[in-house]
Formats: sequence, C-alpha cells, structure tokens
Amino acid sequence: MSKRSRYTAVILAALILTVSFSAAFFALHEHTHSCVGENCPLCAASALCRTFFKALYVAFTALSAVPLCLIALKLSLKSILISGDTPVMLKVKMTD
Repeated sequence: MSKRSRYTAVILAALILTVSFSAAFFALHEHTHSCVGENCPLCAASALCRTFFKALYVAFTALSAVPLCLIALKLSLKSILISGDTPVMLKVKMTD
C-alpha cells in the first residue's frame, strides 16, 4: 500500500468518524426539542441521522462478514481438494 492510499484511508476514516460523532451529538442534543408539527426540520434531520447510522451499521456488518466468508471458503476448498494422504504428503520414499 502506497503512502498516498494510506493517507486517503486515514482521511476517509477520520471523515466518517467526524460525521458519526457530529450526527450522534446532534441526535442527543435535539432529542427533547419542541416539535412544531408535521414538517419539523429537526425531526427530519434526526431521521436522517438515524438512517445514516443504520446504513453505517449495515456496511460494517457486511465488511466484517466478507473476511469470515473468505476464510470459510478457503478452508472448505482446502478440505475438498486435499482428499487424503498421498505419498508426497507423507514424504514416503518409494525405492522398490
């Protein structure tokens, strides 16, 4: 991984954390606001924050499931392809 892609990854991670914390702070701060009715902008912003957190949860869940699936696939393919012990695997010297 080059330095540029590392910096980009760090900046994107910092941006996601900043947005997450600011959305959480907003949701907590405006939780008990006096609602003005059906078209309340604070309720709409709070709903947008909840949608963001749900999407972030789904993305992290999917990203954490991918490595586990790859490991399971690798182990299952290894067990299928290596069906038993061969003389090469056992390092048997066949000198008859």
